[in-house]
Amino acid sequence: MTQAQKQRLLRHLQQLISMSTTPNNPDVLTDCLAYIQQFALEHGWHCKSIDGQSLIVSAKPGKKFTYMLQAHLDVVPGDSAQFRVVKQQGRFYGRGTYDMKFAAACYLELMATLNKNTSDVCFAFTTDEETSGHGSAKLVQLGYSADVVVLPDGGQDWQMERAAKGGWAAELTIHGTPAHGSRPWEGKNPVETLLKLLPKIVKLNQNKAGKTTVVVSMLHAGEASNQVPATARATLDCRFVDLKAYAKLRKKVESLASKAQATLETAFFVEPLINDLHGQYHAQFAESVSAITKLSKLTGAQSLGASDARFYAAAGMPVILCRPPGGGAHSDSEWISQKGFFQFYQVLERFLTQQIK
Repeated sequence: MTQAQKQRLLRHLQQLISMSTTPNNPDVLTDCLAYIQQFALEHGWHCKSIDGQSLIVSAKPGKKFTYMLQAHLDVVPGDSAQFRVVKQQGRFYGRGTYDMKFAAACYLELMATLNKNTSDVCFAFTTDEETSGHGSAKLVQLGYSADVVVLPDGGQDWQMERAAKGGWAAELTIHGTPAHGSRPWEGKNPVETLLKLLPKIVKLNQNKAGKTTVVVSMLHAGEASNQVPATARATLDCRFVDLKAYAKLRKKVESLASKAQATLETAFFVEPLINDLHGQYHAQFAESVSAITKLSKLTGAQSLGASDARFYAAAGMPVILCRPPGGGAHSDSEWISQKGFFQFYQVLERFLTQQIK
């Protein structure tokens, strides 16, 4: 890789990180898509906007490809200082450096270097992975497909994701009887009932990477400081390794909720994901990783979070989830390895060009 190419990749990353593409900034998300579209058009690629919220970039119009390289552009909120790339001790810090604008930066450089006389590759960009993943689901519903999807939103330290935990978000609601805060005996405070229920649910959290986890992620009650509230709500974020563990957890939560006379509603449910690392494309990608990084021990990794891979996998597409060293996703110290970032581009280039003839 030349120094000029490294500089271009860094400029791509800096430009993307500078855009505060958080869910509450729809205009910035639109601008980011427009930036990518303009770059793609300047380099001779065809672009198709999906509802103004996703973008497909390909050599020719169509919906079926050999390779789909996917990335989400949305990031979780952060303070203004995080929306710039800071280089420190061999790392690039910044919101989205790891989750997952490093991949989008590599895709931009591929648009500039790949032979466009092929219809085998498409790039897919979405803007709602952090909140719903509907963008990827919509692409699948519209018939976009590939023999393999590369989605660098899982795996770690070059290890491809062999499995990902499933997720269940549920909302507990307890109804009470509102009253004036000075006359609590005239009402029934649902907060008190919720505070008795939550410790029992928290005990279901096994608090280990390979086990079922339960997190109370949000609480809400009351509309005024001098009122016994009418309702109290808690949101649960639950993760599990297989459907048997999910069924066991759900049965226990439903039982506890019923005893407390709380309603239980599912906000979303994601099945666990299993990847075949011995499949054709996973094996070819592993070969590219080994050739570029000189790593020989690629055993795979268990992911603790969900990704948009679930939509493609459900449609029968193998999904490669692999990324270079990095960490701190959703934190104030999110980072990606400088060396790993440049190597990832080389891995993608080798993987694609060895297959495309």
